[in-house]
Amino acid sequence: MIRDVDDAVSALLRRYLDDETVVSLGRPGAEPPGEHAVLHLVLHGIAEAADGRGAAEWSEVRDARGQVVGRQPPLRRYRMRYVISARAATPEAEHAALDTVLAACAIHDVLPGDVAGERLAATGFPVTLEITGPAAAHPGELGTGPGGAHLLLDVTAPLLPPMLTDIPAKVEQLQLEAGAHDERARDRTVAGHWRSVRTAPDSRWSKVRVRERVRPGDDRTREAE
Repeated sequence: MIRDVDDAVSALLRRYLDDETVVSLGRPGAEPPGEHAVLHLVLHGIAEAADGRGAAEWSEVRDARGQVVGRQPPLRRYRMRYVISARAATPEAEHAALDTVLAACAIHDVLPGDVAGERLAATGFPVTLEITGPAAAHPGELGTGPGGAHLLLDVTAPLLPPMLTDIPAKVEQLQLEAGAHDERARDRTVAGHWRSVRTAPDSRWSKVRVRERVRPGDDRTREAE
């Protein structure tokens, strides 16, 4: 998810920046600015969104025959905070780059589908963008370099964990047996019918066999033999 969001936000901002401005995911260095402006997107923190939990239950994934082939963990949503700063030859050029970021985020409250990427789009949940702040931290701790101006961008994105396919084998048959009170009793049962065997002369239960089968669709039938 992190790499998907990195790529998507970078792609969105490149649409609005001039062709000479470079978008970087790295922190600004101490070296003097180069010929071209650089917009730095530094991932500062990740936390689960307050409303980030969808369905609380896991769901079963079935094949065409109705058999369970996996269990899907519920979707989660996380808030990723980016510190965005610009390095350029002049403060005016830096401010112009940050102004472009503001304009892009004002236009797009939600990340467009054509830049979101296949995996983010497949979740069916939006990726939201919000300029936020301020952050109570020293500029160096935020990764903005020596006192540079910066924006804080919160991106809330969905994460669909991979389906778990390592599940126990389906129960085909469960058989329970109770020992006979009379060892002379014989198993005289007929498959598919309820049948009891009793001993003489007191007619007490001598042997009971219970069989449970689990068929596709979770239709359960019990047969005693």
